[in-house]
Amino acid sequence: MEIWEWTIRKSIFLYHYNFRFIIHHKKSFLFLIVLILLISQNPLHAKTVEKLQPISQVEITKTMKNQLDFGPRYPGSEGIKLFRDYFQSFVDQYPNWVMREEPFQYKGVTLVNIFVHERNYPELPQILIGAHYDTRKRATKDPNYPTLPILGANDGASGVSSIMELIRVMNKTQNGKIGFVLFDGEDQGFDTGFGMEGWEWIVGSTHFVDFHKNEINNIKNFILLDMIANKNLQIFYEGGSNLTLASKIWDVAHKYNFTKEFVKKVGYYLIDDHTPFVKAGVNSVDIIDFNYPEHHTLADDLQSISTLSITIVTKVVYEWINLELQPTTTKISQSLSTKTPATLFEVIAAGALSLIIIVKKSGKRRNGHAAH
Repeated sequence: MEIWEWTIRKSIFLYHYNFRFIIHHKKSFLFLIVLILLISQNPLHAKTVEKLQPISQVEITKTMKNQLDFGPRYPGSEGIKLFRDYFQSFVDQYPNWVMREEPFQYKGVTLVNIFVHERNYPELPQILIGAHYDTRKRATKDPNYPTLPILGANDGASGVSSIMELIRVMNKTQNGKIGFVLFDGEDQGFDTGFGMEGWEWIVGSTHFVDFHKNEINNIKNFILLDMIANKNLQIFYEGGSNLTLASKIWDVAHKYNFTKEFVKKVGYYLIDDHTPFVKAGVNSVDIIDFNYPEHHTLADDLQSISTLSITIVTKVVYEWINLELQPTTTKISQSLSTKTPATLFEVIAAGALSLIIIVKKSGKRRNGHAAH
């Protein structure tokens, strides 16, 4: 139930059970006013408690911290091996999901893509959600320490935490229609220098598409989650993405009033893990906020990011997935009856209206009693 509906219903309930008690007790009356004001002035409450369910910011924060505890996670590092063990134990908690490692060699280093599919459905699904899980070996944009490895809170861990939360909340069979992939070796190419000497960008996703070329057409939609933890989240369309598909996802975001976070215009063109899928003819969207000052620096840590931003993006993707998995007739019915979440004005107005009604009704009751 939305907050404005709750306020009115609660007011009516109180009236029917003799609201004269509150009118005659000023402290109780004041308490009700304060309660309504607290609710109306706390939009974050509405966003986190109502709009974001069942996605949990607490769970996302936990998986973010766990990833960063392993330290830098560049290809071949001890940190990335520890992460894979951790991710395996995480997936094992949910009987609906199976994790499959797909190792390959690149420039003498063993890289490992990770594919998560529904049990008994090992083939590529209709909807594939992806992220890269490697972090950059050299902080090439850091003004002081450009040769040190980064933690990659935003550029690495954020998309992974989003996928882990989707795995957690979607632990019921969808008949093989959805799956997840984590790419190794995405982030080592050249900007002001190489992350790893002589490496290309998007190594893992390029290999994944080639390795699965005989079934790549199984995928109807590929969604990439990359750098979604900016504190001032503002995600534009990525120009190389399928903008028809992107607009549907952004529509879902706007339905939940995330209009500032999801901006309906092209903001950048990027080579990212969606690029090989685009080249293979798969409808693909890169969900990324590339305006991140800490990009490829040592400052890309937990203090520079917002887990609420990850939670918002995860909620939008979760709701879009559910919409895609519904029959066409159900989608049409829901679109005709869609309700927009209450604005701050609506909450305040509803509270004020309910108080006016209550006070007037109570006044009539007192006047009527005196007439007798």
